[in-house]
Parts: sequence; structure tokens; C-alpha cells
Amino acid sequence: MDVADIKEFIYEKDALTEGSTHTYWRDVDYRDIGPVRIRDLPEKFQQGGDYSLHLPCTLQSFSGTEEILDELIEVMREVEKVDLAKDVFLDFKEPEVQRYIKNNFGEIGDGLKLIDDEYPTSVGDADFVASDGKKTVVIEVKMGTAQDGAIGQLLGYMNAIRDKEKKDVYGMLIAEDFSPRVKKAAKSDDVKLKKFRAKLEFSDIE
Repeated sequence: MDVADIKEFIYEKDALTEGSTHTYWRDVDYRDIGPVRIRDLPEKFQQGGDYSLHLPCTLQSFSGTEEILDELIEVMREVEKVDLAKDVFLDFKEPEVQRYIKNNFGEIGDGLKLIDDEYPTSVGDADFVASDGKKTVVIEVKMGTAQDGAIGQLLGYMNAIRDKEKKDVYGMLIAEDFSPRVKKAAKSDDVKLKKFRAKLEFSDIE
């Protein structure tokens, strides 16, 4: 699969910095596959850490068959591209976002009231369980783009609570974005999608 144009070698004898060993490099003009966040990729492609930015040049980090690389490239094309000028500082980790949601639960909307966080079920702990006054709401939080497994995880929690507590339940999946298949699945299942965006804010100190 043809994904990039490789430029000529560049030599910069003064390019070395502390911890760097490269004075030769080639610019690579990638066509339509990034940059994206590693955490937005399926788990098997999350080499180098879930929370780092994944530039297209790191395709070289993945070994395997041509089919594996083709799959990675197709996944990267589906994932929302990162605007480095805006997003390079915004890789918060999931526990930090969960903590913010717990402390500012009213911002989720829908008149929800928090029942508990890390709510134990027979298939694991749900991030949050709340009530809208009529139904129990199971809430799962994901960083980056929520993939197929997020829906399966949420449905597992929902069904476990239905079976044990005999309550009317619906689910809410909170993420920065959602894969096309997750968006389709949410239309047919009793699941709402809610998108958040982390941002930097500044204030003067008096």
C-alpha cells in the first residue's frame, strides 16, 4: 500500500542535541494517515504508550505481515487526526478525566445524580452509576476515540446490573470521539454517546 513520499537525505552536522544521535534524516510526506493519538488506536497497535501522540512515521515501529500494516493504516485513516498546534499538550489520562467528572458531575447534563463511582458488577467495576430519576444510568469513560470494545464493556455492565438489581438501565459512553461502528451500535442499543474535549485555560493570579 502506497502511503507516503520519501524525500532525499538531509545532513545537518550541527543537528545533534543532548540525547540525540541523528544528523541524517529524510522528510516523509504522509498522505492521509495522521497524525493520530496512539490511545485512539486498537489496543494491539498501542506500542509506545497509550497516552503519547502517534505520528505516521512510527509505522516503522510495527513489525509483521503486510496485512498487519495494511490494517494499521486503515485504522489510522478512520481515527480523527490530531491538530498538533492545538492538541499536543492535551493528553490527559483517564483517571484524571474520571476525577473531574466525579467532582463536576452536573456538567454531564440530563439531570443525572451520581449514585457511586467504581460501581462493582459481576463483570467488573463500572466507572459511574447514576440515576435520571426514572432509570439507572451506567457510565463508561474512554480517552481518545472509543472503539468497539467500549460498547461491549458498557453493555456488559448494563446487563449485569439489570440481571442482579432488576432495574431499568441505559448506558452512557463518554469519550473524546467515537469510531463509526460505535456510532452505529449506539443507535441500535440503549446507549447514549457524549463527547468531551479537554482544553487548557488560563487565569491571572492577583
